[in-house]
Amino acid sequence: MPGLELVATLTNRSSISEIVFSPRGNEIAVASRAGVEFWSTTSWKRTRHIPGARGIVFSPDANTFWLSNRSAGTAGLHDAQTGELLLPLPPNTLPLALSADGRHLAVSVDARRVQVWDLQEIHLRLREIGLAWATSR
Repeated sequence: MPGLELVATLTNRSSISEIVFSPRGNEIAVASRAGVEFWSTTSWKRTRHIPGARGIVFSPDANTFWLSNRSAGTAGLHDAQTGELLLPLPPNTLPLALSADGRHLAVSVDARRVQVWDLQEIHLRLREIGLAWATSR
């Protein structure tokens, strides 16, 4: 296409299954069988790799993301800076999508059902028993 300029070519370690831009637009997460690789949109260099992860759903504020390992049926909420697991999901429960306001999470259960969860309600209930994750920096 005339006038279209190539910005970058990213080479992944394995066949790409998903690409997601972070809400801040400062990185791209590339999912494959080898894990999720993060690339800077400023330098177009790979910044980190999370092996075993096969899917990612960013929170709207980009402070956390949901990672899933579809082959193992495991997933959880992670801190975006450190990668630390903040909240594991029950076995065979995988994050699919997050509402634009970050309130509702759609999950696949046993690869046969979709449930929609109210994360504000879950967060309140977990806070009551001392298990809530941090919500801001």
